[in-house]
Amino acid sequence: MSSKFSDETTLVRGIDVHNKADMRGTYGGQAADDTVFSRSTSRIPLFGGINDVWKNQVNALMGNPSYTPKPRGQGTLEILGTQVVVDMDKPILTVTKRELGYKFMAAEAWWILSGRDDVASIKPYSSVIENFSDDGIHFFGAYGPKIVDQTAYVVNCLTDDPDSRQAVINIWRESPGKSKDIPCTLSLQFILRNSTLNCIATMRSSDIWLGLPYDVFNFSMITQQIRLYMNIGRTDPITMGSLYLTLGSSHLYERNVFAALQCIHDRYSAGWEVSNMTDVLSSYGVEKPADLKDWLGFMKDEPDGIYGMRRKG
Repeated sequence: MSSKFSDETTLVRGIDVHNKADMRGTYGGQAADDTVFSRSTSRIPLFGGINDVWKNQVNALMGNPSYTPKPRGQGTLEILGTQVVVDMDKPILTVTKRELGYKFMAAEAWWILSGRDDVASIKPYSSVIENFSDDGIHFFGAYGPKIVDQTAYVVNCLTDDPDSRQAVINIWRESPGKSKDIPCTLSLQFILRNSTLNCIATMRSSDIWLGLPYDVFNFSMITQQIRLYMNIGRTDPITMGSLYLTLGSSHLYERNVFAALQCIHDRYSAGWEVSNMTDVLSSYGVEKPADLKDWLGFMKDEPDGIYGMRRKG
């Protein structure tokens, strides 16, 4: 049962996350800055590159969570019904202390755009992902088959009526049975306005630490692929717009709180941020939908994975 998060002091694994003295202890005597960690974080969606948006949402979860539920006995900080807005031309989180798996980031996007649901082709890029398969062979909640099956519908829908609000890909499985892989994403809606393609991702559950950095990249690559399909034969190319993430439950597990604190405290941890993803893709010769999938397949086996594109971005 979720408990309402009150204005009283809250302890997370023995550290009062609202107490500056405890915060100073966490950072070895260095004081936390109010602009980095604040209880009065606004619920107004922040727009920008993923680095700024991610840090803002982490800050909101630790500074002003709505609830502290314990699903499966695991403590979390949670905000319900929130939204974050990301510039899809800046979709790669490069906060150094987060230590993301950039080979997996490229591999998962390649896996999704390939329409795959098998364990074998994705497990070399993650040591734990196989644990979420029910049979060790397939993933029940894989996005790929749903994305591939409905992409043509979205492209045709927006081609026939550029102002349409019906270009939706359904990812949720109706009345799912017991599974270790229930999809976190319900749907992706694509809206074309002023020759700019936007995506609205509706998620039932979003783990700010483990999931959101990869989800933003995946949804941006899905949108890029649709943009490339729509640009075939066009004289006025469609550009990338905003990713609106509508999150039923945005949460941070207590076990990740200390690492997250270090990430938002270190203002200089992101030494590089992609300036314009579309331009970088063009520099690699990505002009068609198949090119995008091939590029992701190439980057997943590069030593630095998707982070290797910093040499061009």
